[in-house]
Amino acid sequence: MKTAWTATALATIGILAISSPGRAQNSSPGFNLLMHLHQLHPAERNELTKFSRQFAQAHPQIVGSLRKNPALALDPAWRSKQPEINAFIARHPGIWKAYLASTPLYWTKEFSQFAITYPSIGSAVRANPELLFDKKWVGRHAKLEEFLGTHDRIWEF
Repeated sequence: MKTAWTATALATIGILAISSPGRAQNSSPGFNLLMHLHQLHPAERNELTKFSRQFAQAHPQIVGSLRKNPALALDPAWRSKQPEINAFIARHPGIWKAYLASTPLYWTKEFSQFAITYPSIGSAVRANPELLFDKKWVGRHAKLEEFLGTHDRIWEF
């Protein structure tokens, strides 16, 4: 179940794919990391919530970009231009790790099948979804390069 708190928390780390705080709970699809975030210490959850509200207010362009394309958060080149997100990730590596671990839940059916058909690629991407943005790594996997050339999406946010 998506909550306004979850949406707010995800906005903090540049993983906003769901509604902004105050919108209806199930008004848009996106990452549901509640299963990971509920394990945070209450003080860390409070810091996350406070920071995320401030971040969303201070950086509406970043939040808007992520709403349009949540996969940007996985792109190291894009993140390198977002020092606030990187600072948060550095302070909260567990949240980032939980986010990365959840990304296979949002693969398209086609990419899920691709990952089954090519298990070495699937397991590598499952372990590190940022590899999909590494042109050299993708270039070493002809089938993946072919798949990405014929499919415009690999995640369903």
